[in-house]
Amino acid sequence: MVARMALERKTGVTKAHVNLMTDTIIANLPPEGLRSVMRSILTTDPGFTSALELHTRMYLQKSASAPVSALFTKDDEGRWQVTADFALTQQRIRVMLGSGLCFQSLRLLKEVAKQSANMQFDQNSSHAQQLLSHLTSVDGDIVQAMTAVEKILHMGHGIRQLSHDEEEPLKELMQSMLICRSKWSNQQQEFPFERSLASVAGILAEALDTPDELHLDNSLTATLHADLPSHVETFELAGRILPRLFSGLWQLSSPSWGVASKAKIFQQFSKHVATGFTAYDMADHYGDAEVLFGQFRASCSQPELIFGATKLCIFQPTTVTKELLHDNITERCRRMSSTTIDLLQFHWQFYDDPQYIEALRLLHNDKRVRLLGLCNFDTARVQEILEAGIHVVTNQVQFSLIDTRPTMKMGKVCEEHEVKLMTYGTLVRFPFSSLHMSIALT
Repeated sequence: MVARMALERKTGVTKAHVNLMTDTIIANLPPEGLRSVMRSILTTDPGFTSALELHTRMYLQKSASAPVSALFTKDDEGRWQVTADFALTQQRIRVMLGSGLCFQSLRLLKEVAKQSANMQFDQNSSHAQQLLSHLTSVDGDIVQAMTAVEKILHMGHGIRQLSHDEEEPLKELMQSMLICRSKWSNQQQEFPFERSLASVAGILAEALDTPDELHLDNSLTATLHADLPSHVETFELAGRILPRLFSGLWQLSSPSWGVASKAKIFQQFSKHVATGFTAYDMADHYGDAEVLFGQFRASCSQPELIFGATKLCIFQPTTVTKELLHDNITERCRRMSSTTIDLLQFHWQFYDDPQYIEALRLLHNDKRVRLLGLCNFDTARVQEILEAGIHVVTNQVQFSLIDTRPTMKMGKVCEEHEVKLMTYGTLVRFPFSSLHMSIALT
């Protein structure tokens, strides 16, 4: 007691008073300010993130069994609209996904699909477009949930099977989505969850019919030729002529970057391909990017003219085995609807673990990998890999107007060994591209 009083005299503030003052900060900071402070705190120590996720899960689980209220209602004119509970439910789903409760979120996602099934409206009206925008955002949430599920299934030694308790809510979600799809199709309405349904079916290894309206018009794909249009800058990669600019699909890794329906995404893919931009770059952790690309390419009349580069990324301590890498390549091929991979780029997080040499050797020997590349390897490791006799054709690294490090040592080594540099972040994401747009507009 004496020691505590001495401490209080030294600091001038009691522990209880500190808590009250802290709560005053939390209660009075504007929401955006509180988010900014929280983000700053989380960058201070990795343990803070774990604590945030743990206490978030504890908070959510207190009301985990609460029933879901009506998510949709009709206004005075009989038009469907979302309720306030829709927004609250979607927020809860997203918090669950962020805190590691992806399987627990499936019950809520199933309820959204279930309650969406019986809505009928004119999709061309502006009011309906607002409603579809909300549903499309949930489509992105389901994709994010499936990405989280896949992450859980990927172990350090391979991909494990779903347990019974994990499989059942996935099957229930898929069943609700299929019922909703059938009812919307009967009403000649565009099903809003087509994109995520493919991801759910993929995890469950269930066959899924593709609606006719999602197939591309053969008149578009028939215009493709082996020789790219003259206005498209090209380069040669292992004997194949490719556009110098790839269509990157990193934005599909999170709905935070925006969402769109599968049909709209395919329409944009079609525009790119029709103008000669026939190469795509993606990764195993970019949401459903591989799935969308694979379905799009398979729907084209000349799929062999479209080039798909993806990545195999090792972010966690891993024991490299032939089975692990074989299963991963099998998964990439399945998701990309292909028997081979045009370019597989390998990322390894831990330079102090030399297993990356063995991993690359195993990948190089797999006949399903047409071309092998690297991702974010530094000059010393690129040199080491090449000296080990492993043939790689690319290394994808950051290179921008303000980060020109690859022009120092990396460029020389790659040029000597005919390794192409695939660069990202060239316009520093938004600052320079936004500036360019503002100048162009004025």
